[in-house]
Amino acid sequence: MFTESPLFDDPSLPTGWHRKVVQRQTGATAGQWDVYVYNPEGKKFRSRNELRTHFNQIGSTMNSEDFDFSVKGKG
Repeated sequence: MFTESPLFDDPSLPTGWHRKVVQRQTGATAGQWDVYVYNPEGKKFRSRNELRTHFNQIGSTMNSEDFDFSVKGKG
């Protein structure tokens, strides 16, 4: 079980981007954490793969590997 505080605000995100860390409340995986990253337009991404696909679709030079989806952050 995760015992450290989650990283709710990630200062390494590009301007306008933000992250949301949510703890699951029900089901077999209750208590586990999910990390979502939102772009400035409000689109939600659940993984680097989703980001990579989005960046490819819009022709962006941003790198999905620069985004942190870990609960406590890279530290």
